[in-house]
Amino acid sequence: MAEGTSLLAQLPDASFPVILMTVLVLIALALWLIWGRQPAHSHTSETPSDQQFDQVEASPRSLFLNSEASIFNMVRLAVQDSYLVLAKLPLSSVLTIEKDNREKRKRIMKAIQHIKIDLALIHPGTLQLEKVIRITSPESSVILPSEKEHLVTAILLAAGISTVTLDANTSYTVPQVLTLLGLGEED
Repeated sequence: MAEGTSLLAQLPDASFPVILMTVLVLIALALWLIWGRQPAHSHTSETPSDQQFDQVEASPRSLFLNSEASIFNMVRLAVQDSYLVLAKLPLSSVLTIEKDNREKRKRIMKAIQHIKIDLALIHPGTLQLEKVIRITSPESSVILPSEKEHLVTAILLAAGISTVTLDANTSYTVPQVLTLLGLGEED
């Protein structure tokens, strides 16, 4: 080996481009790792920035029609010692659908995903849904197709949850509501 020759001069001519490309790829990869990635602590979120919040306009939406609100208030007065009363709960949030067939379960969950319970009577100790009150009225915003109506009835029946239907256009007294809910003097 001659004394003045460099290491690169001893390599075959075909290996020089391979070594050069490898070095360039390693440099590019190092630069990408250093500057291209975001730090682990700064996640990009899908929430708008503070500047975008300044331009948001919102207003409260009525939860009930007036006739439904009077029924809610009457039910709340009638059962306040026995139940917690919650309104407009998604049906899927208070039930667990137990099906062996995953596809059937998925179809049922999809069918009930937008269905809301008008009023839910929750036992204050167990926090379990015990009764559902459905409010009917001609101007009601939620009218289910008969197929979904049958599905909801079957699901509630299978879960052992009783259902009571009240007419929004009827005036009820506290004793009448207690009787309709099966919570008369003997309970």
